[in-house]
Amino acid sequence: MNILILTVGGSCEPLVNAILNEKPEFVYFICSAGKTGSHITVDGSGEPCKEYIEGKVRTKQSIVSQTGLRKEQYEKWEISDPDSLACCYSRIVELAKEIKKRFGEKNPRIVANYTGGTKTMSVALDLVAMIEEDWELQLNKGPRVDLVKVIPIPIIHSPYKFLAWKSLIHTISFM
Repeated sequence: MNILILTVGGSCEPLVNAILNEKPEFVYFICSAGKTGSHITVDGSGEPCKEYIEGKVRTKQSIVSQTGLRKEQYEKWEISDPDSLACCYSRIVELAKEIKKRFGEKNPRIVANYTGGTKTMSVALDLVAMIEEDWELQLNKGPRVDLVKVIPIPIIHSPYKFLAWKSLIHTISFM
């Protein structure tokens, strides 16, 4: 079983690409709450997704509509303060507990894609993924043709290389 966790921000395209690439059985969307929150882009009516191309706005259907996800294939986890590390972290820790409770026996592959959302949401997701140890980290990466947009190609990152490096540096500093 594949589970994909996505932080949601103002750009839908990278998230759509991640879903289409991973083909998960279940998706958790971590999004900001409120009237202007990113939760609207997940499954809002009309064309809530906006793409900016050469100074022009192009609208598209919701992420769920673009990917064909059914209601039973996803959940939104809203964060009241997407710029508070404590708020984001505690909410994502709750999500980790929910995943274990709901899918633990199925031994799922869990991919945490931190491309979207606020930087704080991404940091919180990365921290929880490293603590959970069996979550894979994913980032959409591609050639940068300008400072506005990256061509989104999902790639897996291993947090364990960082943790091993940190541990090694820490050990050397005590020698």
